[in-house]
Formats: sequence, C-alpha cells, structure tokens
Amino acid sequence: MEEELLIIEQEDKEIATVEEQNEEEILTFEEGTGEGTSNYNNLTNKPKINNVELLGNKNSKDLKLQDEMDSLTNLEIEEILNSFV
Repeated sequence: MEEELLIIEQEDKEIATVEEQNEEEILTFEEGTGEGTSNYNNLTNKPKINNVELLGNKNSKDLKLQDEMDSLTNLEIEEILNSFV
C-alpha cells in the first residue's frame, strides 16, 4: 500500500514526492527535474571497486584488494627480522 508522505514544490510546481512503499520511503522526482532515491539498493549506477559493484557486505577478498596472506610462525617472523640486522 502506497502512502504519500510529502510533496516537494518549487515555484508552485510539484518537483518531487516522497511515498512509503513496503515500509521504505521512496523519493521520486517529476520528469525533467532529475532522479533520486533514498534507498542505496535502488541506485542505477552503483560505485565499483576493481569492477565489483558495492552492494551488500563485501570483504577485501570479494573486492579483489589483496591475495590471501601466508601464515607465518613466530620463529619465521623472527628469522625474517634478524636477516635485516
């Protein structure tokens, strides 16, 4: 069920409305005034990282930010550090 919550006017002309649909507030601009949404998931041009759309929860592996790290023991770390001395 849609319920109109707000009408936005500029110079006595309706430019946008805010309606409640399925417990979400939807911002709709009239034709020629631009487009917008108050719900990120409704964006038509979502940003991307490494060509992965930023939608939902993503971790660094999902975003291809870093390969998996090798696991090192304390002894191996100590040996690496000592090699610089």
